[in-house]
This record gives sequence, C-alpha cells and structure tokens, in this order.
Amino acid sequence: MIGSHHWPTWGSDNIAEQLEKTRDMYKFVHDQTLRLANQGYTPNEISATISLPDSLDKAWYNRGYYGTVSHNARATYDFYFGAWWDGNPANLNPLTPAEEGARYVAAMGGEDKVIAIAQKAIEQGDYRWAVTLLNNVTFSNPKNMTARYLEADAMEQLGYQAESGPWRNYYLIGAKELRHGYTPAPSPDTTAIASNMPVYSVLESLAVRIKPDVADGMHTLINIQVANDDDVASGQYALELSNSVLKTYKDKQFKQADVTLSLSKQTFVNLITGNTTLADAMKNGSFTVKGQDNFKAFLGTLDRFDPAFGIVTHNLSGITTSPHDQAAPFALLFSFSTTLNRLTGLLGEYRLSLMCTYQIMALSGISARPRLQCSLVATHAAGFY
Repeated sequence: MIGSHHWPTWGSDNIAEQLEKTRDMYKFVHDQTLRLANQGYTPNEISATISLPDSLDKAWYNRGYYGTVSHNARATYDFYFGAWWDGNPANLNPLTPAEEGARYVAAMGGEDKVIAIAQKAIEQGDYRWAVTLLNNVTFSNPKNMTARYLEADAMEQLGYQAESGPWRNYYLIGAKELRHGYTPAPSPDTTAIASNMPVYSVLESLAVRIKPDVADGMHTLINIQVANDDDVASGQYALELSNSVLKTYKDKQFKQADVTLSLSKQTFVNLITGNTTLADAMKNGSFTVKGQDNFKAFLGTLDRFDPAFGIVTHNLSGITTSPHDQAAPFALLFSFSTTLNRLTGLLGEYRLSLMCTYQIMALSGISARPRLQCSLVATHAAGFY
C-alpha cells in the first residue's frame, strides 16, 4: 500500500493495522475535538489539550510529519462551528494587528521594554512567547530591525524544533521575511494553462477586483464576443457592473451595451498571458472596442493585485488604490499572468503557493490537480523534500 504521506507498506497484516490505526487517529481527533467543544473549550484550548494515546501516537505513520493533531483539531472545530471567532465577545470585533500591537507595546512600556522581555524569553527557550511579544512590535513598527531580527531568531528555533514539515517551512519562511523581506517569484510561460481555462472563469474572476469606492454609482453593461470559443458555442458573454458588484453571464448580450469587445479565443489567451498588448491587438484588428471611454472607466474600477505581500510584517500596501496604468491595460484587466505564473513557477515561499492555490481554485473553477502541484512545488522550494 502506498499512502500519500508515508512510505510504502508491505504485507496484508501490516496494511490492515496501518489502515485501522490511521482511521482511529483521525476519529480520535474528531471525537475529542467535539467533546471538548461541547464543554466550552475554544479552538486554541482544544488544540493545546488534545494528544493521541500511545497506541496511536507511537505508530510512525501517525506522527505529525505533515499534518498535526494541533491544526487538525482546529480544522475539525472550523468544520462544525467556524473558527474565525471562538464565541468570546472579547474577540468578536478585535483591533487590527497593527493597532493592537501598538497599544500592547505602549502598555508594556515601549518597544525597548518589549524587546528586553522577549530577549529573556529566548534565553529561557520560551520561543513561542518571544514571537508573541515581538509580533506586536513588528506590526506596530515594521522598521524596528532589532525586533525583526530577534523575532526571526525565535521563529527559526521554532522551525528547527517542529516535527511537521509544513510548520517548519512556515517558521523558516517567516524568519526569512523578517530578515530580508520578500521578493517576487520567477515567471514561467503559462500559455498552455491559459489556453485551457474557460473564458467564463477568467471573466468571473474579475469580480474580486472591483474597487467599490471607484465603482460606486456606476452602471455599466459590457458585451463580449469571442470567436472560436471551445466552451461556449455562441462565444457570447456579458458583464454588468452595478452596486459595485460585477456579474458575469454567458450566452447573453445586452440590447443596449455601453461597451462591446470583440476578439478571438487565441487573442484572449495572448492578452491574459501578456504575449501581446492591447495596443498591438487593436492595431492589427484582432481586438476591437466600441465605447472606449466607458471601457476606460470600467478598467479604472479594477484593482491591481500585488502577489508579493507581507505575512509576518505589517502590510497595507496590498490594498491598491492607484489609478489605471494605461501602459498595461490587460495586465490589470485580466491579471492572470502573475497568478498563473505563481501556480506553475518554482516558488520559494510556501505562503505564496497557498495564495495562488485558493485564488485559482475558488475563482477559476479548474480541477483540484493544480492545487496539489502548487503545494508540492512550494514545499520543495522551501526545502521540505
């Protein structure tokens, strides 16, 4: 038997025992999570309380080299109750990490005082507490490099001590970000993937790019005609922007559209992968626009995603409010080049792989296989395998 997270197992008796103990391990986590939840324990308390009995814990295939009892218990709680809130009103409407960090730091006597306490915690091997303390400093003042370097040292130790490979990766990537910041991933050719993505899925993903403050009060109807479309025989699509919400339709055209776009499926692919520009496509006639002023106004409502954002450092720059870049309209309109690149590229940071996974999976409707590929590539690049 070849399992997804373990070495091959030979022999019917060994296989049966592994299947039984794996089943019991997952059921133990499930049942004990619900037992404690029904006693009023919160997700954090449950994950800190549950431990496997020796009969399960000492089986090599049940060790937390990949998943852990701690975060599997949280996932079980999330499935039944939702984990964004533990039921305590004190946690119902918390301050942002930056606001909370600044107030904790002030209450403790300032940054130097917090750093001194964290330094003592590190000397005592209390790395979790040190990270908790220093996280308040780095979020309230990302420029305090003393705090960042010290927090990186503590995270690094937590990574070295982690039995779980993904936990190790998260801690070490966090330490790297604190010390060196974050850099964009390489950009491989994504034409093949884009060629097989339904036009409807790409158009539908535009809805998450709408900036409500810019789109407020706008009502725009857009007809799109795509020649040689393999997914929709008519090649007809429509977008409606109203109430700062973008709706997508297929096999539909508005009688009085504000904008009409006409192009082939190949031109569509070339545009979203960056293999051609909108200016060149319009010049050679492969892309036509009726209602250019309205089209320009629509482009102005679309946000630009910067996939290189901070996780363990304070970040608000990812909320983009800059005006539309006339030099690269389709990079903004269908910013799938960057997203697809992160799906297929050799990612050095596990956090970016997760971001691209959920964006592609949730908004584009493609199969689950790229999710697995994305995770494996990121894990390999982070040094797990």
